[in-house]
Amino acid sequence: MTESPENQPESPAVAKPHILSRGNLGCMALAGILMTGAILVAVSAWRLNTFVTAYEARFLDQGWETLDGSTITEDTAIESPTIIFASDITLHGATCDIALLGGDATLMGRYSGNVSFLGKTLDIHPDCVIEGKLLIAAARYVSVRGTVIDGIEGSWDRLFGPTGGSSGQESTSDEGR
Repeated sequence: MTESPENQPESPAVAKPHILSRGNLGCMALAGILMTGAILVAVSAWRLNTFVTAYEARFLDQGWETLDGSTITEDTAIESPTIIFASDITLHGATCDIALLGGDATLMGRYSGNVSFLGKTLDIHPDCVIEGKLLIAAARYVSVRGTVIDGIEGSWDRLFGPTGGSSGQESTSDEGR
């Protein structure tokens, strides 16, 4: 004879974990923090890409020549407006405006136009003379040991040279140096 469900003996109560237990809340909080961090990294990468793309477009839209590679060393003066992409750049002058995009750059010689820079470290060698402006879109370290006649404009973390160890955004005129 089969017993009806009402007549069956009760089985011992088994405790079911509550979905909002302490362990689950910790995991959910950690997942939320990781998700927020991933979103912030993605937004920062997108903003950086937008900034670099806009910097490039400013020059490429004007028909400037491009020079790229991992290491660029030019022993002669550049004679036409050029944007240079490289992680390590060493130049010895230009008779026109130039733009640098990359990691580290060292400038020597004479530059008759403006020099634009977006990168990590810029070193203006003691024999370097920039007759135009030094326009810094963004840089970590800028070392000015040479002469910049029309001034320095832009944004950097640290500027070393005769103007002192300044930080931030500035516009300085270095005429008469």
